[in-house]
Amino acid sequence: MNILPSAYVLQQGESLGKYDLKKIDSIPEEVQNAMRDGLNDIRFNGYRWECNAKTGWVRIAPISSPADAEPESPEQNKEDARAEFMALQGEYLSVKPEGKSDKKSATEIVNELRSKAAAKTSQSAPQPPAQEQKAPEEPEAMRDKETQYQTEEKGIYCSYVCLGAARKAFVRSGCENKAKATAWSVLSSIASAARKQNDGAYVSEVCQAKIADEWGMNRRTVIRQMKFLVELGLIEPYGEYVIGQHARKYRMLFQVENAR
Repeated sequence: MNILPSAYVLQQGESLGKYDLKKIDSIPEEVQNAMRDGLNDIRFNGYRWECNAKTGWVRIAPISSPADAEPESPEQNKEDARAEFMALQGEYLSVKPEGKSDKKSATEIVNELRSKAAAKTSQSAPQPPAQEQKAPEEPEAMRDKETQYQTEEKGIYCSYVCLGAARKAFVRSGCENKAKATAWSVLSSIASAARKQNDGAYVSEVCQAKIADEWGMNRRTVIRQMKFLVELGLIEPYGEYVIGQHARKYRMLFQVENAR
């Protein structure tokens, strides 16, 4: 099943199989394009692709879920029940024969076998104490979790689309700055945090110190590159800045398409 690559997020009930390593130049073109758009942890074609551009290797692990497991067939259930009945019957027949006066009827034998089977079932599957049973979640709490999951999913998708749009705009800008890689690093951090506002603008609230820590830069370098990106017409300050405020908001001036 081939689908478009997307950012990998572990979903409920999923698990990862044994991973394999491949060189980046040998993986599918769709995954390579997603890497160029800024994604390093990718879901594609039923696999998780963890890409490391520095080493040139990709760790690939199959994604499986409980739905993939083969259910037990009704015929198998019947065979198990028949085998258990035959075992009980053999246990009964192995008892020393009774005298004529103590001989039981066929109905009594069947009832006795049924009683033994019921007792064996109750012993093999004891019920947990009532105080340890987990109360079912309230519908409202389940709705809150579902809403939170959908919000996180939209945020990840928006980051992916904004990163792709930022990369195209940065290439079109014809940046010839010696610190071109540094400028792109700062722009990618700003674009990945952008979210759509009610007025349709894409705004990112970022902290200069956190960007500096993320890329191992000096804070002054981050400030200088932000000014350079403003001069290129890729971003602009958004809203009023309050002295002492740790984060600043920037509006994306490039076109972002198909972001939710």
